[in-house]
Amino acid sequence: MRKNYIYAIFVFLLAFTSFGQKVTLTPTAVNGQSVSGGPINLGSNASSSVSLSVTVEMPAIPGNSGTITIHSVNGLNDNIVINGNGGALFFGEGKTASRSFVVTLTASNFSTSGYIYAEYKTGVVYKSNNLSVIKNGVPPTPPVSPNPQEEIGPYGGTPLFPEFTKYYSIASQDWINDAGEVIKTNTAFYDPVVIRERTTFSNGAVSIPNTFRYYVVDFLPYHNNLKIDNFIQNDQYLLNGENPRTILGNQATETHTENTTASRPPVITKPLNNYQWQSRIKYPLRWDNITGYFQTYGWKDISGATQINYTPTKSNLPMEYRRLILENITDKSDYRRCATSNIIDVVPLITDLTKNTICCDQTVSSDNLASPITGTSALGIYYQWLISEDNVNWTPIYEATNQNYTPIKYGYRNAFESKTQYYKRIVYDYTKNINYLSNIVKIIFEAPSGENQSIKIYPNPTTSLLNIETTRATVTITNSTITNSTGNTVTPASNTAISLNLTKLDVSNLQPGIYFINMFVTTIGSSRGYTSQSTFIKQ
Repeated sequence: MRKNYIYAIFVFLLAFTSFGQKVTLTPTAVNGQSVSGGPINLGSNASSSVSLSVTVEMPAIPGNSGTITIHSVNGLNDNIVINGNGGALFFGEGKTASRSFVVTLTASNFSTSGYIYAEYKTGVVYKSNNLSVIKNGVPPTPPVSPNPQEEIGPYGGTPLFPEFTKYYSIASQDWINDAGEVIKTNTAFYDPVVIRERTTFSNGAVSIPNTFRYYVVDFLPYHNNLKIDNFIQNDQYLLNGENPRTILGNQATETHTENTTASRPPVITKPLNNYQWQSRIKYPLRWDNITGYFQTYGWKDISGATQINYTPTKSNLPMEYRRLILENITDKSDYRRCATSNIIDVVPLITDLTKNTICCDQTVSSDNLASPITGTSALGIYYQWLISEDNVNWTPIYEATNQNYTPIKYGYRNAFESKTQYYKRIVYDYTKNINYLSNIVKIIFEAPSGENQSIKIYPNPTTSLLNIETTRATVTITNSTITNSTGNTVTPASNTAISLNLTKLDVSNLQPGIYFINMFVTTIGSSRGYTSQSTFIKQ
C-alpha cells in the first residue's frame, strides 16, 4: 500500500511539473508534395524526403540550451532519423519556438509501418504526438525541386541579406531582382521577390551565383490603395551595462480608398491595435549558414508583448526589434497576415580603443568627396558604421559594414550649405559576445567656393538622368569627364547638350556608387578657365 501511495505522489508531481508543455509535430511535404497531416506515405520509394514543422510551447521562458530531435520507431528500435538532429532550439525572450526539418526516411527502417515523433530535451524530455509512417500506399508525385533559401516576411518587411561572397578584383557588388533592378538592403517589400547577388569584376565580367526568395504575406488584401503607418523609435546603443529604454511606437493606422465607382473614392483611415512585438539576435547571415539560419536567428514573437510600446529585457547580445500588426491575434502560423514597423537596434557596448579605433577628423568642400575613415582590423569580427548629425542620436548606415568607410554628405537640400556629420563604428565579436564601440570622427562639409556655386548638379543622388547646369549666363562648361571611386574613367549612356547652360547625362548604365565629374569651366568669349570637380551618387 505504501509503495502505491509513493507512486501516486510521483505521478502527481510529474503531471504538475509537465503542465503547460506541448510539442507539436506536423508534416508539410513528402517528396515535394504538400501534405497537411498523417500518416506519412512512403509509397514504394526506397527513401523519402519529408518536411516537418515542430513547435514547442513552454509555460515559462526556458532559455536556449534545450535540444530538438526527430526520432523513428519500428518495434523496439528508436533512432534519430537522417537530418533529424536539430541541435539547440532558440526561444529568445519567448515561450514558443519552432524549427523546420527536412529529414530522410528510408523504407528499410519500417518493416510494414511505424511512426516518428519529435523530442525536446532540456533536463526533462518532452515528446510530441506520434506520426504514423506507412509504405504500402500509392507513391506520391515526384518532387518539384524546392528552393530551400526562402525567407517569409510580413507585409512591408525587409529581408535579411547574406554577406556578399568574397572574391578578388571586385569592382562592385549589389543585389538585384529578376528585372535586373538594384535592391537596397533597407527596401520594404509588399509582394514576393527573388533576390540575386551580382558581382562585377574589374575586367567587366559579371557573376550572379546566389539567389534567395523573399515571400511576403498578405495584409488586408481586400482594401484598395492600402497604406500602413506603423513606426517605432529609436535605436539604442548602451554603454557599460546600461539598461534598455522603452521602445516607443505610434498609434498604428491603415488608410485605404473605399471600393466604389466614384471618380474620387473616399479615403478611410482606421486605427490598428493588434500588436505583436518580435525580436532577433543580430548575427551574420552567410550563404554557408542560410539553410538553418532563420530557425535560430530569425524573427520570433515576444511572449506577452502585445502593447503599443515595449521595454526590452537586458541582454549582452545585439538585438533587433520590430512591431507587427496582426489581422488575427490567434493566428500563430508563419504565413499569418501581418504588417511590420521599421526595425530598431538595441546593442550593448563597451569602449575599448585597443579593439576598435577609427581615424580621422576632416574638413572638406561640399563638392568634393571626403577621404575614407580608416579603422583597425581583427579576424572573426563584423563591422557596422553609425552616423549622427548632433553627436547624440545615432543611426546605422545601411550597407556600411566594411572595415573602412567613405563619408557622404547626407540629408541636405542645398548642395552649397555647410554641414557637420559624426561617425563611429561598432565591432561585433561573436566569438566572445562582446560589442566594441570606437571613438568618434567628425567630418565638416564646407560650402564650396564662389566659383563652384555657379554650377548645379541635380538630382543627386540619381538613378538615371543627371543635369549639369551653370547658373550664370556668362559661364559655360567646355569639357567634362566622369571617374569612379577607383579613379577609372567611365562613360555615361548619353551626353546631351540642351543649351549652353544645361547638359543632360544618362548615367543609368553605371553601377551604383560614388562618382566624380571633372569639368573645365570657362567664361564665354575667353579661353581662360578653371577645373571644377563635383561628386554624385548613382543609386
